Amino acid sequence: MENIRIELHRLQSKIKGKILLPEDKDFDSARATWDVATDHRPALIVLAANAKDVIETIKFAGEVGQKVTVISTGHGPTRPASGGIMLRLSGMDAVRIDKEARTAYVEAGAKWSKVLEMAAVYGLAPLMGSSSDVGAVGYTLGGGLGWLARKYGLSLDNVNYFDIVTSDAELKRAERDSCDDLFWALSGAGSAFGVVVSMEIRLVPENIVYAGNLVYGHEDAKMLLDKYIEWTEELPDEMSSAMVLANFPDLPIVPEPLRGKSVAMVRGCFAGNIEDGERIVNKLREWREPILDMWSKIPFSMADTISNDPKEPIPVSVTNVTIDELNEKAKAALLKMTYRDEGYSPILFTEIYHMGGSIASSDRSESVFAVRDAKYVVKIMGLVLGDGSRDFFSAAVTGLKDELKDELNSEVYPNFLEGLEKFNHPGRLYPVDTLEKLGRIKVRFDPDNMFENGLEIGPVQ
Repeated sequence: MENIRIELHRLQSKIKGKILLPEDKDFDSARATWDVATDHRPALIVLAANAKDVIETIKFAGEVGQKVTVISTGHGPTRPASGGIMLRLSGMDAVRIDKEARTAYVEAGAKWSKVLEMAAVYGLAPLMGSSSDVGAVGYTLGGGLGWLARKYGLSLDNVNYFDIVTSDAELKRAERDSCDDLFWALSGAGSAFGVVVSMEIRLVPENIVYAGNLVYGHEDAKMLLDKYIEWTEELPDEMSSAMVLANFPDLPIVPEPLRGKSVAMVRGCFAGNIEDGERIVNKLREWREPILDMWSKIPFSMADTISNDPKEPIPVSVTNVTIDELNEKAKAALLKMTYRDEGYSPILFTEIYHMGGSIASSDRSESVFAVRDAKYVVKIMGLVLGDGSRDFFSAAVTGLKDELKDELNSEVYPNFLEGLEKFNHPGRLYPVDTLEKLGRIKVRFDPDNMFENGLEIGPVQ
């Protein structure tokens, strides 16, 4: 024990950040993440202050033979750490905007809210997702499907470079323009190869958008789903949208008009002429008057209001499927899973994201992201207050997958998967040839699997 403390003292003398042990008062708060259902139990935590801290921590981990679990902001669903070192990057949150180049330098602990606020000053916007409370780097490494995606592509499609510390404790820059295998691997499978400490992204010239929700009662869900599919067939790339089948819990975090209710919604963001966006949404309004109409002209800096994702930690379970045709069988299965005929539903939201546009047209050789050609990504989320409710949710999702096994695509979207489902089944994320290439890159940059709580990428010689 004394030798361990001497080694830790040596590490502390080399870093600006702080080392926490289980007996320290801040240890429990430092190991907690946004998904309170994930219980991390590391042997120690390093609160990194800069890239040098990350380098020294990785060097130390290699010397003492410890695995490393990387937590950027704590929002990404990850396999629970059991022993080893937890490396927290939330203290590394610098953001710098280059208004002339329309780029942003973003450290690993920065949330989209900081990038959004700083970019908005210049009439620019990042390609963030449904919540600005999420870490920008972690979100981007998994793909980055957001409200501007059909017009501009995924977040990872707009990265210029990643700075990463690999298991040899070396800081490397992986650049898009260099045809770099490491850049390719990080763009969709980043957590398996090291610690991404920063990135440079391109910003887009979006300031004012037309965005929001049309809310209908769940009794209209079947007809709305039919109408939504028809509506998306004619959408320009400026419109990114989703249809949501929802069971809102009776909790204070839910807005009063929706609290405790089952509804169907069409939400989205039109990044173009406001009058054109209004005309497009009017096609749904004319079909049937919604019980709530929340579409309006807003600054993109208010994009959080589209989904109104909770910012406070909650226990949730998340998964997804991808599908190219929402035929009658698929529509019926989604409705049945979400709105049970009787009793409590384990599903909070079934959110059907319309893909296409620049998502599908981006250069596939530049990233590992595997679901560009899917027409729809269906995100399924449940509230899990214990093992029983998690099992209930899992059974509902398994039933859907079994029923639609001939309709669903093989690959799914990494950012909408969690825990063991994500880490133990990389074959659901990437085709076989992609997995083999990732395995060869794994051998080069993390041969001893130091980052085992990243994606489960097996080394291939």
